[in-house]
Amino acid sequence: MTTGETTGERPTDYSTWHRNELPGYCTAQDIDWVEYRIKDEKPIPVAIIETGRWNRSKFKDFQVQIAKTIAEKLEIPVYFVEYFIDEENYYNNRFKVIKLNNGNKEIVLRNEEYKEFLKNLKKV
Repeated sequence: MTTGETTGERPTDYSTWHRNELPGYCTAQDIDWVEYRIKDEKPIPVAIIETGRWNRSKFKDFQVQIAKTIAEKLEIPVYFVEYFIDEENYYNNRFKVIKLNNGNKEIVLRNEEYKEFLKNLKKV
């Protein structure tokens, strides 16, 4: 059986059902974000982004492999982004961006830099 919800902050009804009603070999992983663009009125995926809180996140090897496999099939990049959101001052937000399908290169971006990063993902 897979582990339970760790943050206690997400809806867990489907997850609990999946863990309790299906045999152990039926495992699942949620995908946090699929960044996409619209071309000819159709959504085109440009990146997969898994997210977690800064210094609290643990991205497990199997999660990395699943995300990388999906990204490879779609021929798009996959990123793990640890975030720190300062609700008092969004200019202090920080985003640690790790590109998982390119040697795990890591960069730390501030709010405006991360917005530019997202806006500059593959244009269609």
